[in-house]
Amino acid sequence: MLNGLTNFEIMDYLNRNGEDNNNGTKLNITVLSNVTLELNLTPALKYLGLKDNFNTCISYATYDGVIQECLSENSNLINPSVDLILICLYLPNLSNKLMQYELLDQAQIDTIFVDILSYYKAIISGIRSKTNTPVVYLSFDTPVYPNINISRKYIFDENMFISQLNHEIEQLTYELNNIFRIDMNLLVQRVGYSVFFDRRLWHIANAPYSNIAIREIASESYKYVSALKGKVKKCLVLDCDNVLWGGIVGEDGMTGISLSSKYPGSQYYEFQSEVIKLQKNGIIIALCSKNNEQDVLHILDHHPDSLIRREHVTTYQINWDDKATNIKKIAGELNIGLDSIVFIDDNPFEIQLVESMIPEITTIQFDQSKPCQYKDLLLSCGYFNITSLTDEDKKRGEMYREEKARKEYLSNVLDINNYLETLELTATLEYVNEYNLTRIAQLTQKTNQFNLTTVRYTEDQIKHIWKDDNADCITLSLKDRFGDLGIVGVCIVKHYPHYTDIDTLLLSCRSLGRQTEEVLLYMAVMLAKDRGSRRIVGCYIETDKNQQVKNFYDKHGFKVIYEAELVQLSLCELDQVNIRIPDFYVCNMPLEKGANL
Repeated sequence: MLNGLTNFEIMDYLNRNGEDNNNGTKLNITVLSNVTLELNLTPALKYLGLKDNFNTCISYATYDGVIQECLSENSNLINPSVDLILICLYLPNLSNKLMQYELLDQAQIDTIFVDILSYYKAIISGIRSKTNTPVVYLSFDTPVYPNINISRKYIFDENMFISQLNHEIEQLTYELNNIFRIDMNLLVQRVGYSVFFDRRLWHIANAPYSNIAIREIASESYKYVSALKGKVKKCLVLDCDNVLWGGIVGEDGMTGISLSSKYPGSQYYEFQSEVIKLQKNGIIIALCSKNNEQDVLHILDHHPDSLIRREHVTTYQINWDDKATNIKKIAGELNIGLDSIVFIDDNPFEIQLVESMIPEITTIQFDQSKPCQYKDLLLSCGYFNITSLTDEDKKRGEMYREEKARKEYLSNVLDINNYLETLELTATLEYVNEYNLTRIAQLTQKTNQFNLTTVRYTEDQIKHIWKDDNADCITLSLKDRFGDLGIVGVCIVKHYPHYTDIDTLLLSCRSLGRQTEEVLLYMAVMLAKDRGSRRIVGCYIETDKNQQVKNFYDKHGFKVIYEAELVQLSLCELDQVNIRIPDFYVCNMPLEKGANL
C-alpha cells in the first residue's frame, strides 16, 4: 500500500492535497506503544486515510503511560469515538531483565513470562471495559541472532520464549471479537532484518524501527481500517495478454503462449492461482482485453494449464473498444461503483487512459518483462483484505452470473411489473443470530448505495444490539427463479418511549430493482407497532454514494422534521402509515426474537 514510497513523497502528497482532509469522514486512531513512532507513523497513516477520503486523527499514549491510559476511567484516547486502537509494544522495553538472561534461573524467567502476559491482559481488559473499538496488535518479533550457543540446549532459548509468549497472547485474544493480530515476523521478513531496525535511534530516541519498517507497520495496520470501514475493493478486472499468460494469443495461438507449471509459463500459472484464491474469497473476477473474444474463451475452456476457467469469470468485455468504456460497461452490468474496481494491465497507455477517463478506478501496472513479480504485486496491494468470509462471499461470482441471466430475461419483457411477478420472489426475514451475525456486520461495512445512514458496525457491536432488549436487528434473504441471492438486506431499529428509530436500513446493490426495500420498511413498521410505538423516525445521512435514497422516506409518507447540510430526519405517525408488501412477494416472517437467542 506504501510500496516504494519515500517519506518525502508521502509528505509531498499530504502538502499538495491537504494533510487534514476537513471534508472527509472522521477517522480516529489511538496508538498505544512503548517506543517512539509518531514522526513517521502519523504521515503514513494520514496518507493512507486521505487516499480513502478520511480525515485521519492519530493520538498517542506516552510510551511510559500505556497501562495507565488503559486503566484510567476517564481516558481521552480509549473510548467509543475511536475507530481503531493500535498496540505496538517493544519487548525489550517491557522487561530489561531479558537482556541479561544468562544471569536468570528458570523461576525468574517464568516470572517475567507471567508478568508480561498479565500486563497484556490488563491492557486488553482495560480497553474492553471502555469500548468495543477494533484493536490491532503487533506480535513480538523473534531475534535473528538469538544467542551464541548454537546447540540451544543448556541456556535460555530466547526464540522459544518469545514464540510461547506470542502464542499465549493470541489465545488470550482469540475468543474476543474485534481483536486482530499482525505477525511482526512477517513484516520483518518482507522488509529485511538488516533494514527493519535502527539500532542507533533505538539507543538515542527509544525508536527501534526504521522509516521503512514504520511504513510497513502503517500499511499492515491500515488494511484493517479499509476492511472494517468498507473500503476494500469488490472486483478485479484483468487484461489477458502478458498478464494471464505470456505472449499475444491472437498472434501466438493457444500453443504459442507461455502458460504452464514449468518455467517460464510458471510465472503466469502462479499468478492465476492467486486470482483463483481471490475469486473463492468473494472477489468478482472480470476480463477486459483487446482481443478476439473466441480466442480468449478458447484459452479459458481448453488450455491444459489455464487455472482460470470460464466459470471463474463473472463477466468480460473482450473486443477492440477502448478499455475505459469497457470497464464502465462491466461496472454497469455488475451494478457496482467504479471505485470498487481494481484494473490490472501491462500496457502503460491503457493504464493512463483508464486513470484519466475514470479517476475513481484503482490501477496496477504490471511490467511484462518481470512476470515473476505479478503474484507478489497482487498479494501486497492490500485492496482485497477481508476480516471474515460468509456463504454469500463464497457464492458471489455465481450470484452475479445469475443476475446476468435475470437481466437477459428482463430484456425480453416489456413490462417491469410483469417481470417482477414472474421472478417468483421469496423474501425470508430473520432476527440476528449466530449464523447471520458476520454477514450483518459485513453488509453494514460494505454497503454504500442503498444505505440510509451508512453506520458501520463490527460483529461485536451487532452482538450488543442482539442482546439489547430495546433494539431489533432483522435480515432479509432473497430467492427467485434464477437462484439464491442470500442475505441482501439489514434493518436495525431502536425503540424508545413512544417512538422507534430506524437506525439502519440497507440493501445490497445486487438486490436493487425488485422493490425489496418495501418489504424491509414494512418489517420496520411492524417491529415498531409490536413495541407499542406511536411514531417511527428515519434518518438519512448523505454521502457521495447514497444520494439515490435521499427521498426514500418522503416517498413513503414520512414528513421531514429536521434538515441540515447532510442530515435529514423524517417522521411518520404509525396510525397513518400505509406501507405494504408488494403482491408478487412470498414472505417468510421471522420467529420470535427469543427463538434465536
